[in-house]
Amino acid sequence: MNNLNKTSGRDYSIVEKTLTIPKYLDDLAKEKKINFSQVLRDALKDILDEI
Repeated sequence: MNNLNKTSGRDYSIVEKTLTIPKYLDDLAKEKKINFSQVLRDALKDILDEI
């Protein structure tokens, strides 16, 4: 399967990253069922849109 977007030339393949956060944030996020991957994707998109 080709994950290269024909119009933008961007590769939309999935890559794994390791994240280190304080335990209390991990505990709170799990309690609230927060999806870490989605939060990181959204935050990166917001930051990249600003620069």
